[in-house]
Amino acid sequence: MTQLNVWCLSGLGNRMRSLLGAKDLSDRHGWEFSYTWDDRSAGLSAELDELWQNEFERTSRATATLWSLPSRAFLSGDQRTWPAGAEGRRRINLKTGDYIVDRDGERLDWGNQLRALRPAASVAQRIEQVGGELGQGEFVGVMIRAHEASHPKTKEFSPVSWYETRMQELLEQRPDLRFYISCDVPEVADALVARFPMAVTQRDKGGYNTTTGTQAAVADIYLLAASGGILRPYWSSFTTMSSELADQALILEDSQSEVALSEHTLVPRAVDPLRPWERPTAR
Repeated sequence: MTQLNVWCLSGLGNRMRSLLGAKDLSDRHGWEFSYTWDDRSAGLSAELDELWQNEFERTSRATATLWSLPSRAFLSGDQRTWPAGAEGRRRINLKTGDYIVDRDGERLDWGNQLRALRPAASVAQRIEQVGGELGQGEFVGVMIRAHEASHPKTKEFSPVSWYETRMQELLEQRPDLRFYISCDVPEVADALVARFPMAVTQRDKGGYNTTTGTQAAVADIYLLAASGGILRPYWSSFTTMSSELADQALILEDSQSEVALSEHTLVPRAVDPLRPWERPTAR
């Protein structure tokens, strides 16, 4: 039987879409599935099972390196076509932080795989705690990249002032609206909560890319997904995971978007933030 191993690289969002795209591909073909979680890539220290419950087989970096020598079957970020000669191999190694495609070049359904996972217990506890603080009212997710490691385009086109303006405009349309703020700089999140008392954020999120920090980021993904719409940073893939968790029900607005959040485009929030793909069909 063919074994497919995916070597997950880069940040959390990139890793999860390659991991789960490869899992979907394995399921389609009845292949054995394993993954390599590269702790040298992007400085991400958290292990997969510290973030999501899973029974996936893990392959060490050393073993995956040995496997790559005879198989020579890779997908990489700049090669989104199925590698020549992959069919019939005993092992296929996919080393990528990008989308996984099938033999026809179509992206695989990693969102369905993501919705099938359940957060690790410590992550679920965070989600439930903040979900309780938000109550049952409608809210908008606000995802801000303010860390110095953010992409230059994100820094240029997604200043904190843009979020402040859009939050105020939305409040003028719906004074009862609440906000969930996800930010990688706690001081920025605290300043926004002070300005907008109807806003909620996570506390004790840990350092950037630490295990605690990454667990908090996974909680962010679910809480943003449970909202009625998301204000997001330009040139960041993080909220793509929230969109997939919400089964693509949300409008994601950034400073360069053609579509904008409004009282007319917000959708009903999810009742259970642990299951953000389930929500009422009417207000």
